[in-house]
Amino acid sequence: MATNHDISDVIAETLDVLKRGGLILYPTDTVWGIGCDATNEAAVQRVFALKRRAEAKSLVLLACDLDMVARYIRKIPSIAVDLVSVNDAPMTIVYPGAVVQRVAGEGTAPEGRASSPSPAAFGLAPSVVAADGSVGIRIPWIGFDASASRTPAGSPRDSRSQRAAAEAGDERPVSAGAVFCNRLIYRLRRPLVSTSANISGEPAPASFDEISPEILAGVDYVVPAAVSGLALPVLSRAVAGQRSAAPPPASRAATSATSARQRPAAPAPSSRQALSAAPPPASRAATSATSVRFDDSATGRPSQILKLGLDGEVEIIRP
Repeated sequence: MATNHDISDVIAETLDVLKRGGLILYPTDTVWGIGCDATNEAAVQRVFALKRRAEAKSLVLLACDLDMVARYIRKIPSIAVDLVSVNDAPMTIVYPGAVVQRVAGEGTAPEGRASSPSPAAFGLAPSVVAADGSVGIRIPWIGFDASASRTPAGSPRDSRSQRAAAEAGDERPVSAGAVFCNRLIYRLRRPLVSTSANISGEPAPASFDEISPEILAGVDYVVPAAVSGLALPVLSRAVAGQRSAAPPPASRAATSATSARQRPAAPAPSSRQALSAAPPPASRAATSATSVRFDDSATGRPSQILKLGLDGEVEIIRP
């Protein structure tokens, strides 16, 4: 498939918009989403306005790895590491104890309206966090160590991976939207808001062609529906089979929650410990740099949502 939209240029343009506080329309591992810098309260307010969504509803965020999640959550429940390490499908985890920006004049803003954050404040924008202090974060699944998806197309490592893929025979690529998000968020260095590209109350578009003109006109940058030069991780059937042999997401959560209650409480994992829970390099398979349409590998439906408690409790919000 021919296209003039090189992935490096697209990511550079997207980053420029995000860093200036703009809104983007972009592909994810599930459905097309409206996004912005999750630490920019003014940008988040624009997302609510575009979707005509009540501010009382929090927003889902995307992170590139558990290391990033750990910077914005006060204490990651131990079970979260287990869930992320065995997960092989879109899964949003609602974490307790989000790190929220301190706001200037806190407590003086009109009821239901957030104050403007201090320029020096660190943390998530207040409006992305729920009233109970929790926040939903998803790490787009790319099958293994996130750094593998950032290998430049055409590099020696990428070429070796392509040869390995050809020899492996039976393979399946992971979502192009997941790889795009991972690379983008890694470069942004902070979480990205991810809310479906529709007016609140209307059906979420399952493909780019279903996005309404109002949404398209309301953002500052639209990621092209097809790009070239995107290196896609590929899982061989053997690797995919090993992961699919695990219990389904709902039962995995229940099993992990049970074992978490049975064993002594573990200390909250550090950023490095969280990263070490990722699948080992041996599970890496090939990457292929090619022209891709994001809709071809997205699920077209929302992710599973699990809400965690500090003591290992798991509530299934959306199976």
